[in-house]
Amino acid sequence: MDSTFKFRGQLSLIYLLVAVGYFVLAFSFYLFGVKPLNDRLTAQHRAEIQYAVDAAYGQIDEVLKRHIALARQTASRSAIRDRQARYVAGEIGLSELQQFSLPKLNDAVKANQEILGISRHSPDATVLFEVGQVPSEFTLALCDMPRAGQTDFRGLLATEAGGVMVYCSSIDTPQGDWVGFDLLFIDPQSLQSTLNRPKYHELSAITFAVADANQQILFWPEAMEIEQNLELLQRHLADQSPLPSSFLLKSQPLETGDLTLHTLVNEQLYFAENRESMVVVTGVLLFWGLLLMAGTLLAIRRLLSNATELKALSHQVQLDGMTGLLNHTYAEQHLRHEIKRHERYRGGYSVLMLDIDHFKTVNDTHGHPVGDVVLREISKVLGQTARDSDLVARYGGEEFLIVMPETGAEGAWTIAERLRAAISALEHQAMEASFTVTISIGVVTCPPGAVSPPPTKVLKMVDEALYESKHAGRNQTTHRIVGQQ
Repeated sequence: MDSTFKFRGQLSLIYLLVAVGYFVLAFSFYLFGVKPLNDRLTAQHRAEIQYAVDAAYGQIDEVLKRHIALARQTASRSAIRDRQARYVAGEIGLSELQQFSLPKLNDAVKANQEILGISRHSPDATVLFEVGQVPSEFTLALCDMPRAGQTDFRGLLATEAGGVMVYCSSIDTPQGDWVGFDLLFIDPQSLQSTLNRPKYHELSAITFAVADANQQILFWPEAMEIEQNLELLQRHLADQSPLPSSFLLKSQPLETGDLTLHTLVNEQLYFAENRESMVVVTGVLLFWGLLLMAGTLLAIRRLLSNATELKALSHQVQLDGMTGLLNHTYAEQHLRHEIKRHERYRGGYSVLMLDIDHFKTVNDTHGHPVGDVVLREISKVLGQTARDSDLVARYGGEEFLIVMPETGAEGAWTIAERLRAAISALEHQAMEASFTVTISIGVVTCPPGAVSPPPTKVLKMVDEALYESKHAGRNQTTHRIVGQQ
């Protein structure tokens, strides 16, 4: 029972070690494999966000610079500008200026679909002429007193047909005279298209907006599914209310005009694919790891079970079938081992051999079954009286051998006499009546520091001591000490 419990404990310990080893391996794989990979992907995605921001910034700034270039080209047409300078100087009338200028500006509007209309003004803000679609809702405050050589974006004008981008461009002669200004009305569709269909990302993950100097949002993607993002950004720009933790805001002034590009990133949505991939990878690894651990545990269980069975069979082979004590062969092996241990450490040992007196008479008188019971009862007394460190074996028919490590002469004698008294007092039952038996004992002690004889010599010595006890009348102990006569 103790051996079985011991092996079960060892089996549980091995299971625990395998499980702990697996989890250590899994944690190490996560710490040095999955986590660095996730961190690298996260860093890569953050770089992609910045790349998308830079790309959108370049696209939008390119659109605004193109608009500025159109406004400057329109205002700097030399023939029209010279005629307007002559008009401002009083050299020609308004009718002659209009007849010369209108066809040429109409051609400019038709040549570029982004230009919706042009309103030409004199230095005192008088409207000289208009071409294309000039909104009736605009006011001259949009281009109040432009600076010489200045061309810039003045705002988004809301009209019935939609928003119109307004650019103001000063008209200056080569001599530096200011002769008026243009209001250029441009279709914002190219800029709006950039916001609606930006490169490298989905609108729901990264949303761009263009705001003016007053943090009013002028341009925003037209997709309805991101209206909630617009509300979040408007509230944040209006009163600096905090954004949800899942959102990241990047703001960057544009080079053209007093405009700012705001990038609203939904990190939870943007990194969702990364997280899902990591969950899938971790789940697959965990599944196969657990499967591998289960297979390993089953294999170990089978191996250990076989080893336990072999151990049990081996132990069973070492036992005497009648008494349950160790048998003759194992006793001699153990004695050789104990002598080797004594040769190394010089701790001393004793060997005790006993024989049941007149056991043949017991068998002849009461029968062999009773004799077998006597053997088992005496074996039980031997096992109870001997110490845990002692080896008790059935050496022959009615002979028993006890090997006692680290036991001197006095201790060996005490144990021998205690056994002799206990067995003599033991009553055995037969059908006719109860009876008792006695034992004769031979003891050999190898004291600490003495040189031990070989195992065969020791067995011969203890057998001779037992014979002396028998020859001297039985029911007594004969003790011999190695090195003494």
